[in-house]
Formats: sequence, C-alpha cells, structure tokens
Amino acid sequence: MKLTQIRNATNRLEYAGTTFLIDPWLAPKHTLSFVDIPGMPYHIPDPVKENQPMPFYDLPFPVEQIMEDVDAVIVTHLHPDHIDISPIDGTVGAPLDKKIQIYCQNEEDAAVLEKSGFSRITVLPLTGLKVGNAKITRIPAQHGTYKNCGEAMGVMFSAETEKTFYLAGDTVWYYGVQKAINTFKPEVIALNCCAAETKDFAALIACTNFITEKMNKTRSITKKIDDTIS
Repeated sequence: MKLTQIRNATNRLEYAGTTFLIDPWLAPKHTLSFVDIPGMPYHIPDPVKENQPMPFYDLPFPVEQIMEDVDAVIVTHLHPDHIDISPIDGTVGAPLDKKIQIYCQNEEDAAVLEKSGFSRITVLPLTGLKVGNAKITRIPAQHGTYKNCGEAMGVMFSAETEKTFYLAGDTVWYYGVQKAINTFKPEVIALNCCAAETKDFAALIACTNFITEKMNKTRSITKKIDDTIS
C-alpha cells in the first residue's frame, strides 16, 4: 500500500495492484471561495474565512503526473473541496478523463457525474465489490454535527496481500465509524481532521483531539473484546 496526499482530501492510493485517485480536487489555487458557491449554501462563523479564496496552494505535481497510471477514481461526495465543480452549470470533474472508471456513493451523485460526461460510473455498495485484487466497501459518513451538510461516504479497502485500510472521509465521530472499526478491524485509518464548521451544521468533521480520545477508547474496547473471545 502506498498513500500519497495530493491536497486536502485528494489522495492517490496504490493498493493490491490498483491505483485509485480519491476526491480529485485539481483546480488551480484561488479558484473560488465559499461565497462563490452557487446558492451560497454554506456560511462560516468567521466572515474572513468565508471570503478566503480556495485552494490555498497550487498542486504539488502537474495534473498529468497525478493522473498517470490511475485505474479508477473514487469520489466520496460532490463538494467543491473534493472535486472540481463548475459555478456556471454545476458539472464536475473537468480535468478528468471522462472514460475513466468512477466509484461514487449514490444514484444522485452518479446522475451528476453522468451529466458531466462520465460514462463508466458505479455506485459503491455497502456490501462492497471487487476491483482487481482489492475489495472496496462503502462506509456511511455523517458530514455534520447537527445534521448532514450533504451525503458523504468513507471507503474500506481490503485485500489478501494488504493491510485493511479505512478511509473515513468527511465525517464526525458517530456510531457508524465505531461500527466500521469494530467490524472490519482496519490496521490503517486515514481521517480528515480539522476545525471545519459552518453556522448551520456546526463541526463538519471531527477535530484531532476528539478523534485521538475516541481512538484510544476504541483500542481499549477492541482489546477487551478480543481478550474475551480468546
């Protein structure tokens, strides 16, 4: 397994012989701010941050290098910090090859991807599916504290030749995360952690200190369960 963080939630994962590009936000720096999103659905408690142009930095590599030998793209959800979205017509993924295989979370996202010109779209099931020598499984996420600011997913990767890897995605800590960890017992977990929040949805993803506390409790609980079973 080789995981390379490109930017924000954009990662390149080489796993069991397959190369995945996850959440391809490939726009040049300073492309948009929260106030530029059509309909202005998100309001940040700090008005300065609300007007800051994103992304803050350019990509560390050219798009061609990022896309080199990529077998499939995984889009955890259609937010503008996870995939490029046109402010004009709402289409997504402009820099991507429209013939590449894309995995998404639901039929609604699939419809937007199809409208955007992609032809190989698969909704990732909760039961998982085989991609080469790997199995990828959709894990529900809770993208907001008071309520979801939009549906999102995490992904569990498993293979005989690799450690089980849980990409939690944009989620706060809730029972679904705990259930996924207890069920799959991933040996590697990638978390999106920061203080991201909006006025309507509060924290959108869990903060680092909170996650560390929960993970320590999870390890303790898992050990007690294993000790009981053995």
